[in-house]
Amino acid sequence: MNPSLESINAEIVAHLKKLHRLVTTSLSKSMKVFEDLDIEAAVQNMETAQDIEILHHTIEDMAFGAIAGYGPIDINLRRLVSYIHTSSGLHRVGSMHTKSWR
Repeated sequence: MNPSLESINAEIVAHLKKLHRLVTTSLSKSMKVFEDLDIEAAVQNMETAQDIEILHHTIEDMAFGAIAGYGPIDINLRRLVSYIHTSSGLHRVGSMHTKSWR
């Protein structure tokens, strides 16, 4: 049985919230790495950056899969596209701060 579009939306939203938490935490840790020049913290933050990458692609795959599978229109399509844009924006923020101290 295929999950409904609403349940897929709810799962994507949960992933977006987790992605937001990861990016926010990683950004604050990155600032701390700059202040303390802590190599171990930088390595841990790199692992978080990998988690951000994976979660971003999971969200994209789910949203594109829902678009392909359900053919949503109007607000449902806009919602899925906005999930993709939000995930991409968070991914960019999450990857930009790690690039600055690599």
